Amino acid sequence: MAGTLKERGPRDVSAPGHPQAILFADLVSYSHHMAEDEAATLRFMQDCFALFDMLSASHHGRVVKTTGDGILALFDRSENAVAFALDVQQRIDEAHDQYAFRIGINTGRVELAQSDAFGHAVNVAARLQTLAQPGGVCISREVIQKLDTPTREKFSPLGPQRLYNLPGTYEPFQYDGGTTLPGKGAGRHVLYLSVIGGLEIHSGGARKSMPQTQDARVLLAYLALAPSHSEAIGRLSALLRPEATPAAARKTTKAALEELKEFVGEGMILQDDVAILNPDFVKTDVGQIVRNAAQGALDDVLLSGGDWVQRILSGLGEVNSAVTSWLALMRSDVTEQLVSVLETEMQRITDEADPAMRGITRAILNIEPCHEGAARRLMIGLRHAGNVAEAMRVYTRLKDNLSSRFGLQPLPETTAAARGEARPAPSVRDPLAPLRIQVRDFEGQSDGAQARLGSFRSEIISGLSRFRSWSVVEGDQGDLSDATSDYLLSASQTSETAPATLTLSAADTGRIVWSEDLDIGAEQMPSSRAQAVSRIAAMFEMYISTDRAGADTRGTDHAIVDDWLKGERLLTQWTKRAFDIAIAKFEDIIGRAPEFAPAHASLASALNVLHVVRPGLQRNRASAKRALDASDIAVELDPLDARNRLALAWSSALKGNFDRAALNMDMAERLNPHSPRTLASCAMGFSFLGEHERAAHVLQHCLDCAPVLLDYQWCYAASVLFLGGDDEGALRAAARSDDRIIDNPGWTAAALARLGRTNEARASFDQLVEDVSAVWDGDTAPTPEMVRDWFVSAYPIRYKAERTALEKALNAAMS
Repeated sequence: MAGTLKERGPRDVSAPGHPQAILFADLVSYSHHMAEDEAATLRFMQDCFALFDMLSASHHGRVVKTTGDGILALFDRSENAVAFALDVQQRIDEAHDQYAFRIGINTGRVELAQSDAFGHAVNVAARLQTLAQPGGVCISREVIQKLDTPTREKFSPLGPQRLYNLPGTYEPFQYDGGTTLPGKGAGRHVLYLSVIGGLEIHSGGARKSMPQTQDARVLLAYLALAPSHSEAIGRLSALLRPEATPAAARKTTKAALEELKEFVGEGMILQDDVAILNPDFVKTDVGQIVRNAAQGALDDVLLSGGDWVQRILSGLGEVNSAVTSWLALMRSDVTEQLVSVLETEMQRITDEADPAMRGITRAILNIEPCHEGAARRLMIGLRHAGNVAEAMRVYTRLKDNLSSRFGLQPLPETTAAARGEARPAPSVRDPLAPLRIQVRDFEGQSDGAQARLGSFRSEIISGLSRFRSWSVVEGDQGDLSDATSDYLLSASQTSETAPATLTLSAADTGRIVWSEDLDIGAEQMPSSRAQAVSRIAAMFEMYISTDRAGADTRGTDHAIVDDWLKGERLLTQWTKRAFDIAIAKFEDIIGRAPEFAPAHASLASALNVLHVVRPGLQRNRASAKRALDASDIAVELDPLDARNRLALAWSSALKGNFDRAALNMDMAERLNPHSPRTLASCAMGFSFLGEHERAAHVLQHCLDCAPVLLDYQWCYAASVLFLGGDDEGALRAAARSDDRIIDNPGWTAAALARLGRTNEARASFDQLVEDVSAVWDGDTAPTPEMVRDWFVSAYPIRYKAERTALEKALNAAMS
C-alpha cells in the first residue's frame, strides 16, 4: 500500500493477542489513477474511508488504520469480515466504473500497538490481498471453515500457493466479483504470456516481440509464474548467475530488470530490493487455466493429455542449471496445484452421473494417471451412463500404470467400483490439511530382527519424508505426539527370516487403515520399502507426490542404499570419528554409484559442518569447493529433492554466496513444507541469513509438524531463537538438546550473558571450552579466546552486526 498512515480511534474489537479476523483492502492501480487524475482519486479514497468506517461498525469491526490506497480492519468473527468485504465490493462495483479494490482476509492472533496491528496472521492477510482479483476477495482456509454453506459456495479454491517471504504453503479461496474493469485503469498495457510449449507474448490481440536478452525473458517468465509475482533481487541474481560472485550477479540482474521494466511498463515495480510484477498487467495462460478449473470450467488442454505440463516454457532456450531446476519445481507446483483444485471440484459434486464429474475426473487422470479416487468416480459415472466397456478400459489403464510405476495393484474398493459393486470409499482425510504420520519404533523379537527392522525403518522414514503433503514424526514421543498425530505406522518381526508386519492406524481411534506382511530380506528390502511407501500414499490418494518417494533410489543396489543410510545415522552422532567414517562411506558410494544423488548431498552436508564437529580445523577453499561441487551434482541429478537443495544452500552460504543460499533455502522449504528435518534446517538457515521473522515462523511450523523435535534439532532451534532475540526461548531449546552438538553450551552461554545471568553464563562457557578442548584439532590446547573465535566464525552469519553481537555476548560470558 502507498500513501501516508492515518491513525484510527482507540476502540478495540477484542483484547490484543486474541484471535480476530484481519482484513486488508487495497485500491487496484493506485499509482496509475493518481497519475491520471490525482484530485479525483484522493476524493474517491476519502469517500471510501467514510464508507469503510460506516460498514465496519455495522459488521462488528473497526478500521485500525488507513493508508493512501487502502485499509487494515479487524472483526470479531470471520463471518463478519467476509460480509463486510462482499458488501464493500458490491457497493464499489455498482457506484464506480473506474475503480476496484482487492481484499484479503485471514484469522489469527493479533497484537495491537500504536494504531497498528502486528503478527504472522496479519502478514498472511496482507499477502492474500495481493492474490485477489480486482473487485474480488481472497480468504484463507481458516476463514472459509467459519462460513455457512451459501457464503462458502461463493468462493473457489486457488490450490496450494506460496505467499511472498512467508513459510509453508497456503490454501486460499477466492471470490471473483466479476469486475471486468472496462474503464478501471483503461488503456493499460496488458501482456498475455503463453507459456505452454514455449514463450509468446500478446497484447491487444496481437503478438508482441520478446524482450531482447535471454536474462530479461527468464525474469519475465519467473515473475509471471511466481505465486506472489515478486522476488528479492538477490535471489533473482542467484537464479541468473549461480556461479558468479554476488556483486557481478546483481549487476547483471539489475540491468535485465531495467530492460524488463521498460518492456512491461508500469506493471513492473522495483522497490526495496524487490522486483514486483503487477498481475493486472501481466497474465499467463497457465494462471487462467487454474482459475477456470477452480470455477469448474475445464480448458481443452486439461482434457488433451498430461504431457502439456512438462512443455511449460520448453522453448525458453538455453538456460543454466539453476533455471532448469526452477523449471522442474515450477512444473511440479503447477501439477500439484491443478490436481488440488480439481480434487476440490470433484468432492463438491456428489453425483457421479453429473456430466461435469466426467470431465473433472478425466482431467485429473490426464495429469496423474494413478489417481484411484478419480478413476473410481469416473468408472461409476460411465457405468451409470451404460458405458461399461469404457469403464473397464479406465480400470485397465489405471491397473497398468500402478503396476508399471509402483509395482502395485488397485485397491479393493477400486476393483469393486470397476465391477459395479460399490461406491467410492469415503475420504480418509481433509484434502486441505497436511497429515502428520508418526513412525513408531519398529519391534523385532530377536537382535537380528531388530537390526534389520532398524534399517528398514530408516528407509521408510527417508521415503515418507520426501512428500510435500505430510509431516513425519520420528520415534515414540509420548502422549503429546500421539494426541497430535493423524496416523501411526508400526512394524514387528518375529525373526530375521519372518516377514515384517507393517500397520498404519488412525491415531485417534486405533482403526487399522492398512496392514501388510512384507519380506524385508536383503534382496527384497528395496521393493518392500517402495511398496510400503507407495501403499501409504495410496491410502491418502496423494499420488501426485508418490514419484518423489524413492525417486533417486529406485533401481539402486540395496547395499548402496543401506551403506548410505548407515552413513546418515553416523552423522546424527555429531562426533569426529563418526563423521570421518561417514565421509569415507559417502565417497565410496559415489565411486560405486556416481548417479546416486543422496550420497553427493550427504557428503556435502558432512563437509559443511566438519569444522563444527572438529573444532580448530580450518575450513579451506578446497574443502568449501568440494562441498559445493558435491551439492551441485546432487541438485543436477535430482532438482526436486529438498535434501539436495539444503546441501546447496548451506554450501553456498559457507562460500559467502548468500543470495544463492537464500534461493535454494527457499526451494528446499517449498519442496518439503511439512518435513521437520527440512524445516529445522531451513529455520537455522534463514536465521543465519538475517531473516529472523521468517526463521521464527518456519521454526514454529516445524514444531506444529512435530511437537517433539530430535535432540540435534533442538540445538538448531537454540541458535534460531538466540539470533532472533529470544534468549529465554534459546535457553529452553538448548536445555532440551542434551548438548547433542558440541557448540550447544556456546548458545547457552551467550543467551545467559545477555540476560545478565553472569555466573551461569561463565559456567556454560567454561563447559564449552572443556568440551571443545577434548576434541580440539590442533597441536596445543585452545585458549578461551581461541574457542570464542572458533564459535563466532563457525557459522555463515550474513551480517557483521549480528556476528559482533554474538561475540559481545560471549565476551560477557568469559569475563
